[in-house]
Parts: sequence; C-alpha cells; structure tokens
Amino acid sequence: MTTPATPPIPQLPGGSILGKPVRQIALVVADVEAQARAWAEHLGIGPWNLYTIGAPELTGMTYRGRSADFRIRHALAFSGEVMLELVQPLSGESIWQEYLERRGASLHHIAIYADDFATSAALVEADGWVAVQTGNGFGRSRDGRFAYYEHPAVEGIIVEVVQAPTDRFPPELTIPPVGR
Repeated sequence: MTTPATPPIPQLPGGSILGKPVRQIALVVADVEAQARAWAEHLGIGPWNLYTIGAPELTGMTYRGRSADFRIRHALAFSGEVMLELVQPLSGESIWQEYLERRGASLHHIAIYADDFATSAALVEADGWVAVQTGNGFGRSRDGRFAYYEHPAVEGIIVEVVQAPTDRFPPELTIPPVGR
C-alpha cells in the first residue's frame, strides 16, 4: 500500500515566491512528540504523523555550503489547506539546531512545493536567496528533495523549496492515534 506524499494542491488565488501558494508553515521545537500532543490537545490540530529523516538515508546533505550529516524528527498535520510542521533536530549541524539554540522554539520556515525542483531552485537563487540546508532522497520512493534558503533582505524567516516524495513511508507514530 502506498501512502500519498501530500493531498492535491488546490488552485487558490494569490501566490508567493515562485508563483505558488505557501503550503507549509513550520516551527522548530525541542520535543516534537510532546508538542504534537499539546497541539492536538490544546489547539485541536491533528492528527500529527511523525517521521525521522537524515543520515544515512538522505544524500546531498549540506549545511551552510559544506557536507553535513544530520537527523531530524518531524511531525506533519493539516489545518485546512495548510500543512503544519514541527521539527526537532536530533543530531548533526543543521539550520534547525541553529534556530533552536539562538531563538528557542519558534517559527522556522515556510515551504513552497515545486513542480520542477531544479528550475525552482535556480529561480530562487537568481533572486538572491542563499541555500543554507539541503537534502535529497526522502520518502519510500527516495525522490523527495528539499532546500532551505535565506535572503539578506528578508528577516526572520527561511523559505524551503520542496519536491515531495511520490510515496512516503508510513508514519512512525500518529498523535492522537487514528480512531481515537
């Protein structure tokens, strides 16, 4: 059985960078499981699907222009059309660990889903965005890719360009459990 990567993208008015809507808003947190439970219980948002990604499964992993081995645990849930993500850095140098150490739990990035990853990355970089974290090969299909960007004129937020995998692994954990 395959698990869809994300639901179909609705055609909504407006746009953003790359002419695409923001699909995801993400926060960096110290304990993703505890925060998924808190968001479900106190905000009514869920279910949260939790995954662990990073070395050695991912390839092309970089952090601030150099090779990096990192691991994160993250949780995904929807509130209407918008995917919410909670990210907990587990090991290695990463933009998530950097943010957590400097700012504590906080808003981290917005994500745009790309139809053509290479073209989207080139367009973002041509506008002055600088890649600060990258990884290739997530999902069961190993075709998921991401790159996080900063821009010298845009304060307080990182933009992620994502190519969703065509097939995700089943979640390690769902909070609250399905059927509850």
